[in-house]
Amino acid sequence: MQNPDLTSKTDRIMDRFTFIKAIMVADKEDGVEIFENKRLNEEEAINDLAGGISAVRYAMADMCNTILDQEVKSIVIKFDKLTVFKRILYSNIILIIICDTKGLDISVLYDLGDEIEENFKSLSKIIDEI
Repeated sequence: MQNPDLTSKTDRIMDRFTFIKAIMVADKEDGVEIFENKRLNEEEAINDLAGGISAVRYAMADMCNTILDQEVKSIVIKFDKLTVFKRILYSNIILIIICDTKGLDISVLYDLGDEIEENFKSLSKIIDEI
């Protein structure tokens, strides 16, 4: 069950930055999602953006994990239509933001990463216990 406070905070972020398609927090090792907030309009759902997001995410997983294992905290990879931002939040917890590429200012993703990381600090003790 998702934390309603975190869902509310990420809803506000996604309302402010409409180019964001999904915000996810997952276990770095096995990819299990701890938190997700995805926004799909009817047309995107018909075109199966959700499946595309999943495919992009898993296609990049090994490459991103290898790069992030090299003491790099964040990475941004731009595709034609989607941009994927990954950041290590905790030792083995990663943040994934997937958004439209068109007109994207990458510095906004880093600022969003900081904001979301701050919102998840309240869960750090729970995550450490798991």
